Amino acid sequence: EAASNVLLASWNALQDGATLASDAAATAPTAVAQAAKPLTLDEYLGRSIKLSFDQEPIEVALKLVGDEANANLPAGTPPLRFELDGASFEKAGITRNQQLRDFKHVNKPVRDALTAIAKRGNPVTTVTDTRDKDQRLIWVVRDDPQQAGQNLVSLTTRDAAAADSIPLTVEFAPSQ
Repeated sequence: EAASNVLLASWNALQDGATLASDAAATAPTAVAQAAKPLTLDEYLGRSIKLSFDQEPIEVALKLVGDEANANLPAGTPPLRFELDGASFEKAGITRNQQLRDFKHVNKPVRDALTAIAKRGNPVTTVTDTRDKDQRLIWVVRDDPQQAGQNLVSLTTRDAAAADSIPLTVEFAPSQ
């Protein structure tokens, strides 16, 4: 009886693809380890999202971007909080419930959606370059005061960011 079992096992081992299962098993831990690697901040902001609405207040638009950006994050990547800096809006005379209309952002990075909100909500409507000082409404990434060691995306003003020494993102930093 043993001879037939040895013969069948040997024949199976010699067949094409007989070792594929063990090769796949050998690479599986690597694939899982790579999938579980948390996203860097740049990777997070570079993730494509889909968002469109007919009309929403700027504060709700920011929340919708945050919800979409935090959906389906890879394991180990903490969600970011998105917050409108109401005090800086008030100081600059910007209405936090101003309406954004016909917003369509499909398969574009999170950072592009945030920049589009800042451009549309800017009080100076003639600005064409977001690095211009007249682009008063900006978004920044700063430390989250509610969660130590975490970042926060804040829709704020250029003046407030300067007053708090918050570095500007590439979208709003003056060109050198």
